[in-house]
Amino acid sequence: MKSFFLCLLFVFTSCNEVTIEGIWKFNLALQDDKLPFIVEIIKNKNDRFSAVIHNSDEKIPVKRVMFEQKRLTINLPVFDSVIKANLENGKLNGYWEKLNRKKEYKVSLDATKVGMPTRLKKYSNVNLNPELIGEWELTFADGKKALGIFTNHKNVLKGSIITPTGDFRYLEGFSKNNEFKLYGFDGGYAFIYSGVLKDGVLRAELKGGKDWNTRITGKKNNQFKIDKEKQEIELISNRFDIDFVTKNKTSKDHGLVIQILGTWCPNCIDETMFLSQWQKRNPLIKVDILGIAFEKSPSLSHAKMLVRKLRTRTGAKYPISVGSFDKDKQKVTDVLTMIKSIPAYPTTLFIDSKGLIKHVHSGFSGPATGIYYEQYKKKFNSYIQSIID
Repeated sequence: MKSFFLCLLFVFTSCNEVTIEGIWKFNLALQDDKLPFIVEIIKNKNDRFSAVIHNSDEKIPVKRVMFEQKRLTINLPVFDSVIKANLENGKLNGYWEKLNRKKEYKVSLDATKVGMPTRLKKYSNVNLNPELIGEWELTFADGKKALGIFTNHKNVLKGSIITPTGDFRYLEGFSKNNEFKLYGFDGGYAFIYSGVLKDGVLRAELKGGKDWNTRITGKKNNQFKIDKEKQEIELISNRFDIDFVTKNKTSKDHGLVIQILGTWCPNCIDETMFLSQWQKRNPLIKVDILGIAFEKSPSLSHAKMLVRKLRTRTGAKYPISVGSFDKDKQKVTDVLTMIKSIPAYPTTLFIDSKGLIKHVHSGFSGPATGIYYEQYKKKFNSYIQSIID
């Protein structure tokens, strides 16, 4: 009889044990707040695992996922970061760690299993404040300007913040009465943008990662534009003649696009995806693309590994060389000697077949920015036309 009850207990416990595969809602302890994000863990053949991070409209596939002895490890793609957590009593507890920092960088997190990949279920029936929707002229605490774009998508507040050199990628959240909150997590960067709208003035705080934050004020201004043209690099010479670069050209008659990037830079990843897709759609246009990465790595081999992860994640077929594995010690200007300074990553050079730099573009507004992304596509095509005419 005793053994019979023990068997029943075993069966009951096994049936109610939480398995790792499924949809999990994580909460990242970001400073004094919580950042929710969704991770779907998939069990594949041979008991191997993969995952998908749901970041608003972005779905980020993760191939390197391990689960052994109730210990989950998610090696995040491209970014040199990882999620580690223990499964105990049906919950995950652990941390998110950025590995490319000189000092330890860990942020605690927990997770529970959910039925649907919905980040903000409890706010699904709360009507958005319609006054938030539109474009906002934002002013950071240091006086710098940015453009906030916010939309209503099935009662979910979505948008991004565009700066002169890039954007804060996908943000998603809610509003309740005159308060609002937006979240973003892509594996490498974590943001919470929260505030209050009162008498037409937006007062907010933007928190990023473990300890960065700033105050922001804003006013609705659908005519406000970010002046990206001021973000020009200084050139010592307009002739591009770096040997290891020109050797990668497939023909002397081809134009050349040089992408200055870092795998630690989220806007660089968006640009790499764009360049990869453009090259795939335009195989007959006589333009070669070459990336030069300036990394934050302990060694050259580690930097090359990160570049391989980037090319896998983005599907890039064009070569990406490592310009420096420690960008603090060896700067872009040490490698590309015709450049005096650059204001942002990524920076893209457009060079004609004679080796003359015709255009330079710093920063990148990615797909999260909507019409601004579409505008850059048109500008990019005009740059390309100028180096093949």
